[in-house]
Amino acid sequence: MNVFALRLLSVSVFSLMLGVAFAGAPVWPEVTQTAKPWVYNWWMASAVDEKGLENQCAELEKAGFGGFHVIPIYGAKGYEKQWRTMLSPEWVEAWNLAVRTARKHGLGVDLTMGSGWCFGGPWVTEADAASSGMKVKRAGPGGQGYMIDPFSPQAMSNHVAQFEVAFGRNGTAERPRAFYHDSFEYFEAHPKKGGEATDLVLKTFSVWTDWCRENGYLTRNEAHGSPVNWLDFYAIADIPETEMFGPECRDILISKFASSAAHVTGKRLVSSESCTWIGQHFGVPLAEYKRFVDRLFLSGVNHMFYHGCCYSPAEAPWPGWCFYASSEMNWRNPIWRDVKFLNAYIARCQAMFQTCEPDEDTLVYWPFGDYPVETNGTVETMTVHDRRWFHDRPVGAVARRLYAEGCAFDFVSDRQLQSLDLGRYARIVVPACTNIPAATRAAIDRFRERPVRLESFPSEGLCFTRMRRGDETVYFLANTNAAKVVSATRPSAQGAIWWMDPMTGEVRPAGGTVELEAYESGFFVAR
Repeated sequence: MNVFALRLLSVSVFSLMLGVAFAGAPVWPEVTQTAKPWVYNWWMASAVDEKGLENQCAELEKAGFGGFHVIPIYGAKGYEKQWRTMLSPEWVEAWNLAVRTARKHGLGVDLTMGSGWCFGGPWVTEADAASSGMKVKRAGPGGQGYMIDPFSPQAMSNHVAQFEVAFGRNGTAERPRAFYHDSFEYFEAHPKKGGEATDLVLKTFSVWTDWCRENGYLTRNEAHGSPVNWLDFYAIADIPETEMFGPECRDILISKFASSAAHVTGKRLVSSESCTWIGQHFGVPLAEYKRFVDRLFLSGVNHMFYHGCCYSPAEAPWPGWCFYASSEMNWRNPIWRDVKFLNAYIARCQAMFQTCEPDEDTLVYWPFGDYPVETNGTVETMTVHDRRWFHDRPVGAVARRLYAEGCAFDFVSDRQLQSLDLGRYARIVVPACTNIPAATRAAIDRFRERPVRLESFPSEGLCFTRMRRGDETVYFLANTNAAKVVSATRPSAQGAIWWMDPMTGEVRPAGGTVELEAYESGFFVAR
């Protein structure tokens, strides 16, 4: 067992040894419901009941969760009599019970606008269906049917209309905090009548975001997987959401597309579908979760959703109901006794992230016009799994070099350069490219460059992200090495430097350097 793993298991002891309070030391922000981690919550055929919901909410509250995200899916065999049809009066009754129970335990609730993924259902006609004719994946009762055409505003309008009775202004359902759209898996779908793919997708999904805002809901959107400009697609939602998937899919630069969209357009939260299938059921240690989460933090995520927790009746024998792609972040997992310590770490980190402002000073232009357009009007499919679309192009090489040099940057699109005030950034870096729109070139030419700060942290696996809090510069540092201690030299800033340890809550003056054990992380705060 490495030193960090031992430290994680012993965190309850460390939490009792916070040391003395130092005069003038920075303080941890208040931990809010949004700062705590949330969790995906699959409802198998929505066969939930009062006892099971009370058990679930009580366990999540005790373990330090802030909320859960309901996704109705296929049903469990043997429980067919308890299955509920989505949006039926019986389903709305169960949903209302869930939200009220969650509220009693201080938990928030989000909801997928549909069943399984992607958007669709029995109301989707062939005329409104995606050109590839795909059906909704993992759908539950009342949610089976075609996926909508993601290039058709009319198809989206017909889809959201199905939720008007329950969730409109005069609806009978309790209100979720946010509605959610999963990753873009309308595979092989293309515009049926031509047209520019990005414009069509933005118009289509703006129907959804507009309806949600008009009815008082936030939106969470996963743009990855789409053959359109991710930066613009992420940005249409209130909360852009990225994803890291499996043991090998932990690319900080890919997840920076979601945080960049938020930073450039002034959105406060960046969420993540986190720890998706990083190991077999009930077989992922807490230290592995922590390593995974830190990479999301380094990419700019500040509102994490575990993947996840399947609702299970209180009387179901172990292991209860399970979702096939989950690492099982629930009370039936042997790690559950200590999950509260990991969640306390995440909550401290996210409370800090959510009360800070991003401090990237460089923009990296994503030359989307250089991606070849296929005969169906879209570019190649781009995913978080196969990342050659990014790393095999000049923009990937530029981003990797800047990251290695200690440059804090965000990606930016043509549309954003042309329409937004980006004066807080000090420079724009343009990778080698051939197809820059004239309006983008004009925006770049008007940009007034200033000196940027290059940090000395990212060496030997020591990574960082930089933020601002009032007159403080805040650095989140993480040692990503498996078995190597690294030294973090104090940043070149005037005034006092403090080290804040989110694992223990300790705050102390920092000397010339801080040594980080393997996979250790924390905050440098410079005043």
